Amino acid sequence: MKKLFLMGLLLFVGFTAQAQIQKGDVLLNGNLGYTKIDAIGTEISNFLIGTRGGLFLSEKTNLGLVLGYSSSKNNGTKNTLFTYGAYARFYKSLADNFYLFYQPQIDMGTGELGNSTDQSSFAISFRPGLSYFVSEKVALESTFGDISYTSQKVGNSESDRFNFNLNPNTLTFGISLLLR
Repeated sequence: MKKLFLMGLLLFVGFTAQAQIQKGDVLLNGNLGYTKIDAIGTEISNFLIGTRGGLFLSEKTNLGLVLGYSSSKNNGTKNTLFTYGAYARFYKSLADNFYLFYQPQIDMGTGELGNSTDQSSFAISFRPGLSYFVSEKVALESTFGDISYTSQKVGNSESDRFNFNLNPNTLTFGISLLLR
């Protein structure tokens, strides 16, 4: 009975703890994704891993760096892309432990298309999101939609793309850790 009471008390404290973002806190986040599609003679797979880390300059402003790697195969042809960049996150408190944020970001990437064609990219994006601190150090996050500009060079060909997305496939969920 004592163990059950103690577990309940710890859960209650964990879910009611006030997460006060402070200057000097560090926010860490990671993502991992895998997709595989097999359809009539076509096999496509995608793998993605990334990390983000930033320092709070104030209670409302977080600046940081991002690193990522993606690999895809389309009918045996492998494409890779390493990405790196910087971001800023601006928070607005909506309620206890609940924040709205917007995140401008700049990314650059380099990799290979197939075995011999170099590819590079440059992107500027803006994503809105919500963050809910379930404890003093753990936040559940979600973003939806984006506005972005991407310039990509594959071999000798270049392309530019502007996106304004409210597509459901832009919905993301994640967990962040706040270090003091």
